Amino acid sequence: MTKATREELMEIWSELDWIESQGLRQKTLLNRRLTSESIPTAPSAPVTMPSTLHIANCQPTFMAHKRPAGYLPRDCAIKVEEFITRDRPIKRGLQIPGAIPTDAGKLPRCEKSKGGIVQSRGDQGPCRPFTGVGLTQECGAADASYGVIATHVLEGNLVGRTPDASAVNHTEFMTCGPLVRGLMVKA
Repeated sequence: MTKATREELMEIWSELDWIESQGLRQKTLLNRRLTSESIPTAPSAPVTMPSTLHIANCQPTFMAHKRPAGYLPRDCAIKVEEFITRDRPIKRGLQIPGAIPTDAGKLPRCEKSKGGIVQSRGDQGPCRPFTGVGLTQECGAADASYGVIATHVLEGNLVGRTPDASAVNHTEFMTCGPLVRGLMVKA
């Protein structure tokens, strides 16, 4: 495990600059640092590793999947606020600190092997949203960002999502199906 420098993390996670609160930006950066230190590879591994290890020969990288997971909710929030939400605005200040760590739990569940990065035997434990929330709590991030992380993936369908969590969840899955999983509609 290699310690990542602030510069390395900011280069990989440029969306951190969108977080207006300096304190929350530092806590989200700490989350990225702890996450990168928990994987048995270089801090830059998310740039080259597959987005998911559950699909053989997955072509999109982890960051190719995560990059739109930051951009799309941000752009979605702007349009939703413009057209719809005046009484329940999307909390964009919490959206990115929640969107970046949604898959934080995925990275510690990997291990290095001769063939590259593989799913660890420890991947049988708690679902990754819980791992992501745990890492975020350890960093002292805003309680409200936990909801964005915890309601990510199918577990979120069991509870209500806030507008900011809905934007993150739906825009991420909008790219996950067709781009990561390669799902195609048969004509």
